[in-house]
Amino acid sequence: MKTIDLFIDAEWYPSGYVYLLGYAYGISSYSHIGGRRLTYDAVADIIAPVTGAVFFYGPDIKVVFRHSGLNIRNYRPVVNMLTVVRRELSGLPDYRLETVEHYLGLRRTTADVKHHSNLLSTPHRIPHTKLIRYNREDVLNLIRIKRKLRLNWETYYI
Repeated sequence: MKTIDLFIDAEWYPSGYVYLLGYAYGISSYSHIGGRRLTYDAVADIIAPVTGAVFFYGPDIKVVFRHSGLNIRNYRPVVNMLTVVRRELSGLPDYRLETVEHYLGLRRTTADVKHHSNLLSTPHRIPHTKLIRYNREDVLNLIRIKRKLRLNWETYYI
């Protein structure tokens, strides 16, 4: 039986309100949910097919828990890929996802929308389709990073 992993990336206001959660089980399965639809039951449905681990970058798992009330760690092993790249790729100038992608030769078609002026506190000013494209690239690049690093990921389960 093939292991099914889940890759997630959340976009949220500084208050912790998640306005977009992107997720994928593989390169061709990206989807997203957000706002009021991101409930305990919705997150439970997203993790239901997972037989492996849930991969994320940075604080996303905590933000999703605070927003939805579902602690994914109680149901599946989780891997904070930020912790992994800090250990495995030590010496990078910083560990932003964009830096890691560049180091590993991964390309983006969307600019980092979160680093433009005051957009962190006003994501509603960014066109919805641009946010979804940006989030999709984040999620799919998590999958690509996992593939490139070729590690025993179980050693990084939280």
